Amino acid sequence: KIEVVNGQTIMKFTKIMKEPGEIEISTGDNTFLWAHGSSNTIGYHAKRDSFELNLEVPTTTILPTPGLTTSPTVLPTNQPTAAPTAGGSGGITETMVCPVELATSTRLPQGDIIFSYSVIDDILCGRLESSEESWIGFGISPTGMMAGGDGIIGLPDGNGGGTVSKWKLSDEDGARIQPVPEEKQTLLQSSLVQAGDGNTVMTFAKYLKEDGEHEILVNGENTFLYALGSTNDIGYHVTRGMFRMSIGTPAPTSGPTAVLATPTASPVVPAEEDVFYENQLSSDLLLRYKVNAPPSTTMDVCDGCTVSIEVIYDGEAWLGIGFSTDGKMVGSEAVIGTPEDGNVQKWNLVSSYYMPTELMPESQQTLSNAKIEVVNG
Repeated sequence: KIEVVNGQTIMKFTKIMKEPGEIEISTGDNTFLWAHGSSNTIGYHAKRDSFELNLEVPTTTILPTPGLTTSPTVLPTNQPTAAPTAGGSGGITETMVCPVELATSTRLPQGDIIFSYSVIDDILCGRLESSEESWIGFGISPTGMMAGGDGIIGLPDGNGGGTVSKWKLSDEDGARIQPVPEEKQTLLQSSLVQAGDGNTVMTFAKYLKEDGEHEILVNGENTFLYALGSTNDIGYHVTRGMFRMSIGTPAPTSGPTAVLATPTASPVVPAEEDVFYENQLSSDLLLRYKVNAPPSTTMDVCDGCTVSIEVIYDGEAWLGIGFSTDGKMVGSEAVIGTPEDGNVQKWNLVSSYYMPTELMPESQQTLSNAKIEVVNG
């Protein structure tokens, strides 16, 4: 079906990854194309590009990585800590510290990033480790979208250190992010380290519940965001994504000098339809995707696998996602959605000029869950 609501166009479909006579979609590296038009009627694209996407990620759930160990990050001792404020629920003294070895580590699906965490009373102790030297960000957003999220951003200073602070995330015109007021800068024991080995490590301790911010749930599923820049200077992210997970049960403490117990976090498998990963293709075009593997196969073989894709465009126009071997239009295949008639169908891309697309025969129209709609712009 297709709907037009407040100007946002959304195309959804699920495609078989291995189909006779068609370009195979791999769980490894793929070359994809994207395009959108200037109107709801299919015609020449207003924008287009190619991009590389590796689907070799844990695409049914985000689970702790068994046996994953990381280099311990030493928290700075000369950085002041803060006593609980009105935003926190109390219970932690100003001498409270997070453990150096955090309880659980998870490798995130994009950008070679490891997220490690422990929960100590009403504090989330977190660490993001990236194999790139750049600014790094973590966010809390129940919707999984940037708009309205609460962010924690680490900005390197070029001398091996940097600052870590809280920001408000937005997708409105103007500044997409804004630092929160000083009275809301309630992070504990935060640090940003670039040791000259090409890596960036950000640590922070955040209250689970703070006034005017999204609560981090202990008993329930959370939706988190992450992002990396291309340099140390804050700017548009080159990698971003979202993941959902339960953070388990907090470790009790008996005082500021207590020995911290190691919480055991049981993996939580969210409903499959909820687990999508994101790739920002352009400033106004977002790709969301997941691989669906039947129980009879493995991710490296992936016989019978399908890929579910959502494309969200901030405008009203036809949308296309293509599958290519060389990043070129001619010889590739595409799924194109046209709001004018509500169709989401498979096409061959046969030319760059007159009649560049050719509808595949009915026998090859094997998409499932296919629809295009326009919602909120």
